[in-house]
Amino acid sequence: MFVDYLMYLADSVDEIHAKQTNNTDEIASINTLFLKQSINENVIANQKQLADKYSYVLPFSTVQSFQEFDEKLQDSKSSLRSDVKNMLLSGLDSNLVISKCMVNMLKMVLSREVAMQYTAVKEVKDKNVMMNTNFYSCISGIL
Repeated sequence: MFVDYLMYLADSVDEIHAKQTNNTDEIASINTLFLKQSINENVIANQKQLADKYSYVLPFSTVQSFQEFDEKLQDSKSSLRSDVKNMLLSGLDSNLVISKCMVNMLKMVLSREVAMQYTAVKEVKDKNVMMNTNFYSCISGIL
């Protein structure tokens, strides 16, 4: 019984290691793609470039300004949406810790005050739901 459990643990560790190796390879290819794109002057690679191109003050300091920005992200073929996704790539953590990636990406666009006005999934009185935003769909498309 104990030997079976040890075998199960060994198999689980091997599976985790294989997934980690795969994730590392994917990150390397994303980084390569990101570096190639950032060479092109027209590609938005960071927060400052996005703010300059679209005349935004990032991170947004009011819910209203974020909501106006979010409405513009609704068109899946818009250059703004594409540029936002490119910018968000710089928020990827090399260790691929999803929660850290999410926080990095949110901090690029939302001030603390605005972020406090949102909940992740559940509706709460006097707060908006982040999961229902177009900005969240950009993040989830990357993660």
